[in-house]
Amino acid sequence: MNDTFKVTLLLLVFPFFINQVDAKNSTESYNYKYLGNSASNDDRHGWFNETQGIANGDPRSGDPYWFFSKNINSNRNTYIYKVPYTQHLGHNFEYSKRRIRLSGGSKVCEHIGDIDYYSYKNEGYIVAPYDNCGDGHARIAIFKTKDFNGSENVLQPWAVMDVSTVQGDGAPWVSVAPNGKIYSSAGSNKRSDMVFEYTIKWERVKNERQAKFTSRSFRLYDQQGKSLSLTYKQGADFSSDGKRLFITTGYEKNISKTIWVLVRRNDRFVLEHRSNNKAMPFKFETSYNSTASWRQEPQGVSYFDMSRVRPYHKEMQRGQLHVVLLNNKISKDDSVWIKHYQEFKTTRDQLTSQGPIRLKDFIKPKKKRGYSEIIHIKGRCLDVAGGKSRNGTNIQIYACNGSKSQKWRLTKKKEFRNEMGLCLDVKGGVDADGTNIQLYQCNGSKSQQWRHLTRKRIQNVMGRCLDIVNGINENKTNVQLYRCKNTTAQQWKR
Repeated sequence: MNDTFKVTLLLLVFPFFINQVDAKNSTESYNYKYLGNSASNDDRHGWFNETQGIANGDPRSGDPYWFFSKNINSNRNTYIYKVPYTQHLGHNFEYSKRRIRLSGGSKVCEHIGDIDYYSYKNEGYIVAPYDNCGDGHARIAIFKTKDFNGSENVLQPWAVMDVSTVQGDGAPWVSVAPNGKIYSSAGSNKRSDMVFEYTIKWERVKNERQAKFTSRSFRLYDQQGKSLSLTYKQGADFSSDGKRLFITTGYEKNISKTIWVLVRRNDRFVLEHRSNNKAMPFKFETSYNSTASWRQEPQGVSYFDMSRVRPYHKEMQRGQLHVVLLNNKISKDDSVWIKHYQEFKTTRDQLTSQGPIRLKDFIKPKKKRGYSEIIHIKGRCLDVAGGKSRNGTNIQIYACNGSKSQKWRLTKKKEFRNEMGLCLDVKGGVDADGTNIQLYQCNGSKSQQWRHLTRKRIQNVMGRCLDIVNGINENKTNVQLYRCKNTTAQQWKR
């Protein structure tokens, strides 16, 4: 083998080898836990009908609002709705709306897709995709959020991008990455393995209302390096670090309705994760019934960390990922679910034995009558909600206060008995992620038996650990059963 051939072979093989090493050595990824809905198939509010997109404003730029896009095809108007973060999306609330219209040639664009929010120099913008314009041209429109003031006048875009030379006549979604670059894709099944990137100068948008762009395309790949075709894309958004792209796919008559998580790798996006229809934690539950008067369809996606928003409605779900599931109803107005997900980092299980740890190490040394607090590593105590001594009372964490509702004793049967006389119990004896923890009459069942693990975790004998929901260190955070992980949500101390 001559030297020239050796060098050529090395140049061909080395990049592939490096990619394989990176994949094998990668110890971090992300998972997404379904928290629940903040609006649940509610017919009462006019903004629900034909909801297409969702975006989150930045309070630092004067926009503490949810933004929703919707179609009204009967009069060829589209709307942007603005809802304060202090309102509960599933209750009666205050909102403002603005009628917007974008013309395509001699006709009006009839479809607005999933929108996004972007702040430039502390000024907020809504970026909206338009298609079905009558001239075969897809467009991306840019609006200033300060113009969404509830006026009845039709609002024209601040700037417009005609992207038909890149992606044709379809534009179901748009997302603005943290660096200000705009992404979109073609409609329906066209170019289904691609997304498109547009680079604009936001200073010119701000001052001159011009959005001239350059473009490039990115292909989608699965984890085996094969081309990934995502048909019927409906919504998308980037994570706050710009590394992950979330895409929803499926339509009302399509069974496969999914949230996809793709990671940016140089000139491509590679599949990292996808939702499940039934299984936790990344559950995106949908259904279709051809004989029913409704059809469920995924729509917009927004990534925004609601845990850092103040003020915020106390009963609203928080999390980072927010997804619209539209219920297309045939005989009456549509309704929606707004689904929320908590993002958490996962690593390979690298737990090693650190020697025997007694279950008694999880509680303080015995005091009067042998009862003491079980304290989470972040400082709050395991607590009986409301101090109610009756079957089914919820278990939570709460600021340590020395009350009976926070005093526990470890019995010979491996039960945690509260000073009020009832035991720490897995509701219904269900060994599944998310099963609630409650107070219940002591009965010696497996749902009330606990044992130690390393890293100061408390494990039920059925196999899952005592866990605070989303690792949130706040009063009244719920306590649940969850598969054992090396996270602070499952660490308890004396």
